[in-house]
Amino acid sequence: MQMNYGHATPEEQVYVQQLETDVAHKLELSSINSILELGQLYIEPCHREAEAMKLFEAVLRREPSNSAAKFWLAYCNAWYLMEYSEAVPLLQEIIVEQADETAAAYVLLAYCKERLEQTTSEEQINLLQTSVELEPNWVNNHAALAWAYRKEGRLSEAIEQLKEAIENLVEVDSTWSLLHEIYEVQITGRASTGQFLRMELEKMTRQITIS
Repeated sequence: MQMNYGHATPEEQVYVQQLETDVAHKLELSSINSILELGQLYIEPCHREAEAMKLFEAVLRREPSNSAAKFWLAYCNAWYLMEYSEAVPLLQEIIVEQADETAAAYVLLAYCKERLEQTTSEEQINLLQTSVELEPNWVNNHAALAWAYRKEGRLSEAIEQLKEAIENLVEVDSTWSLLHEIYEVQITGRASTGQFLRMELEKMTRQITIS
């Protein structure tokens, strides 16, 4: 299913409504995976974040160690409510547990700590480097590390990270499920357009040439 960012298409709305029929009216009996799927679709493309958070909280009541629910709840707290202090402990738990979401948790944790002014530039770079080590084929972690390097005036290293990010871009595969596509756009960044990254790479390259 091709995703239409920003607004749910009629096809996507029908799919979400089917899931709602299965999940929303019998939440305690629904599978954890179905609840998580509906919650993620509430975020994108539906933009119903408050409802998404309720679903992730419901998962954690049933399964307190569920790392996917922790991550998406932290994601909503950080990006939609800007409640960074609420996101941080959830992300730290994921990292301690070395769950599947660990690489993504490092990136989001670096962002939250920066917003809270709770980290040094060196600590932020270390968090992002760890994400890159865990998932070298992603885009978002390389890009975030590039911005951290640029902030410190380390333009050569920033340029290298942007080149890595751009090399990792892929075309959206028509066989991907909607959730897979959301993951590749929002979390790995591999299915993003890359236009902004290329513009920034060109800008940095000119800057380092002049200097």
